[in-house]
Amino acid sequence: MAPADPRDGRQAAVNGAEPYLGAGAPFVNPVSDGGLRRFQPSKGPHGAGPRQAWDQMHKAGQQRPRLLAEISQTALAADPVMLYSSLHVLDAMRRSHLAGSVMFGSDAMVEFYGGLVTAMTAEQVLQRLGAVFHPQALFDLDRLLREYARSENLVHQARVLREGAADRQASVLHMLQMEQRFDRMQGYPAQLRPIFEEIVVPLADQARAGLGFALHQALEAADAYHARRTAQLDEAMDAFEHASADLRPSPTRTSMCRWRPRSRQE
Repeated sequence: MAPADPRDGRQAAVNGAEPYLGAGAPFVNPVSDGGLRRFQPSKGPHGAGPRQAWDQMHKAGQQRPRLLAEISQTALAADPVMLYSSLHVLDAMRRSHLAGSVMFGSDAMVEFYGGLVTAMTAEQVLQRLGAVFHPQALFDLDRLLREYARSENLVHQARVLREGAADRQASVLHMLQMEQRFDRMQGYPAQLRPIFEEIVVPLADQARAGLGFALHQALEAADAYHARRTAQLDEAMDAFEHASADLRPSPTRTSMCRWRPRSRQE
């Protein structure tokens, strides 16, 4: 049996976990077409199924402006930069405990929020930098981003159904559009790096003359920085684990710390 497509939300829902992007529109089935994924409407009674699917997709498109406004309002009511950092941690914690098919698209929405923050004016961000806010703001932001992702997913499904998949080229285009929206898997940098190096390495001399360094050296510096930070994180985690081990209850420590009522003679 072929492995489940991580973008197939219905399979994740069957396994008991609600997919990040939702199960999709009702009466719309993902089908395989020569190894590619596409959608086709299933047949409901008297055409009710397709109508319900189109209505849900249309409403999803109308909700996006409102959701964008609420995301910005939630961010500016707190600290947009701190929320971005906290959102990264929250998403990493979930993805480490849930299957990739369930959390597909979540890291793309963290990146999407980062783009919204960079689009804010410097005055807006600096004014809220370091502001104290209630932790609920993080969960409200996460919920809004998820709602926006589901709306965007339904809008994409509507486009696929509207344009159809008359040939393989159209199916490939739809797949690339889906990946552009939601695919931020860990293998992506490994695919892009060779392409980047093929482009910039021949330009090394011109880059050194104009910038003072070759463009491919930026990735080498990033690798060195990442290795250093990873080593520091490993050291911190080792120290934390050792400290936690020292604090674990032992039979000797428990007997010493156990409370014993004093007798009248004492």
